[in-house]
Amino acid sequence: MRLTLTPRCDVGNEYVNRMRSHGRRTGPKPGFTHDDVVTAALEIGIRDFTLAGVAKRLGVGTPALYRTIASRDDLLRGCLKRLAEENRFTVPECGWRELLRHQAEWLWGLVDRHPGLAETFLVVTWAHHYFVRGMKTCIDALVERGFSPDDAVFAVDFIGDTVLCTHLVIEANRAILPGEDGTVATGLEVAVENFNREKFAEDFPEQLVPNEGWTGRGFLDRKIEFVIEGMARRVGG
Repeated sequence: MRLTLTPRCDVGNEYVNRMRSHGRRTGPKPGFTHDDVVTAALEIGIRDFTLAGVAKRLGVGTPALYRTIASRDDLLRGCLKRLAEENRFTVPECGWRELLRHQAEWLWGLVDRHPGLAETFLVVTWAHHYFVRGMKTCIDALVERGFSPDDAVFAVDFIGDTVLCTHLVIEANRAILPGEDGTVATGLEVAVENFNREKFAEDFPEQLVPNEGWTGRGFLDRKIEFVIEGMARRVGG
């Protein structure tokens, strides 16, 4: 279930360029399947896999992959289809408020299990297509609970955008970054070091000082409740 209709974050061209790796099918029938290739890509990471990396993981040369896939885009589609099939959205017996919380938890869990998926949803304009059935399931359930179709689409999209952009920031704080002296640090540790070095304490509200919450859920739960209260003003209940 994708949950934003247009990219909201500009992360540069590097990611998009990685999507344009094409090739042709050559050589004998491989000793691996399309499912094997998808599994290898997901093990590397949906954002970070390269065809060379997938081939190395399978113990074959990169050209061999073109017996089962046409391009990196093609492999990404296979990954998204797999994730959509394994993570179907279901509607619990509950009111609309709890349904929106459930949507947020479902999506957070999905992107939390697959680092890089939030970024993929945000910058690959067709990535959410593979989750449209889940999106429609949630929209239809909201309509059944009194939402207009327009309000239902808006609510699902708003919750989705909120989860994805929040998780993208959380991932940045969790990331392991190399230092100039050969050490490594998390994104949060780098932020804390910069905050202290530049003496920003007097300028920042206490709530925005780098803290461990930035590697957890941040303000996600408060944001979701804010969206829910806003929708309540329109639909009641």
